[in-house]
Amino acid sequence: PPVNPGTGPAIPIAATASQITALMRQHATNLQLFKEYNGTNKALKQQVIGAVNSMYLRALAHRITGFANVTTLTMLKHLYKNYGRLSPADLQDNDTRMRTKYDPNQPIEILFDQVEDAISLAAAGQAPYTPAQIVSIAYNLVFNTGLFPEACREWRRRTDNDKIWLNFKVDFTTAHQEWRDSQVTSNQVGYHNANATLELQQDTAIAIANLATATASDRSTVSNLSSTNSALTADLALANSKLQEAQATIATLTNQVTTLRGRNGHSNRRAPNPNSNQQVQGNKYCWTHGYRVGKTHDSTSCLSPAEGHQTTATRCDNMGGSQVGKG
Repeated sequence: PPVNPGTGPAIPIAATASQITALMRQHATNLQLFKEYNGTNKALKQQVIGAVNSMYLRALAHRITGFANVTTLTMLKHLYKNYGRLSPADLQDNDTRMRTKYDPNQPIEILFDQVEDAISLAAAGQAPYTPAQIVSIAYNLVFNTGLFPEACREWRRRTDNDKIWLNFKVDFTTAHQEWRDSQVTSNQVGYHNANATLELQQDTAIAIANLATATASDRSTVSNLSSTNSALTADLALANSKLQEAQATIATLTNQVTTLRGRNGHSNRRAPNPNSNQQVQGNKYCWTHGYRVGKTHDSTSCLSPAEGHQTTATRCDNMGGSQVGKG
């Protein structure tokens, strides 16, 4: 950290004008550096305080001034010392991530970031990789893709002194770009065949989907018909049962009526026919049946009246009714 140069330069009594100018210029530079350092330190400190739970920084805070006299560097050292230690399990997980299979369809920079992130974490855990280990792991990830045989062969021909991380990134960046270019060319040549194959696949998929839909629809229709037939059969059986009960009831009532008629001596009697030519005695009249109703009924008690039947019609005032039997 730069020392506070004070409000002004310390100028000796016997200093010349050029010396005074030089001292003032140096003081201005030192003051600017001091202010810049302290301003940056305050800004970074606020970021650390905002990003880290206060319980992890509580040991550094003053009861009155808080973190005013604590630098950002002190905070970071405190956090790394007490909470930034990596366990053997953490280092093992880091090594596993470093050796994760690389997808060549992704930019080669993803592989480089994967390796360099693992390098940094291992170094922070006091278990750094050697330069030879780094290059060997990265080479195996590229070699296992099976897509860069020429680049891998050229890399193996390098001397040990040339097999460094920087050269690895340069060589395989070029190899990856060349592979990408060859992929574009191959795709352009086989575009039409691939497009026709894709259309055939799509048509086949649509046909299969339609067939499956039709089959499902047929199954649903048959199922619905079976359910409807079952319901109709049940309803028909219920209707037949009720019909048999009704027939049995009618037979019972018929027997009861026959028995009652026999008891009352009316079994051989016949109801008079109002339309018969036989003269019927009596003084009743029916608007519908005329004068031959005899004593059976009149206009008021007619059980089968014709359209326009007048219930108040009598012999004296037939109201234009039937003239049958008038003598």
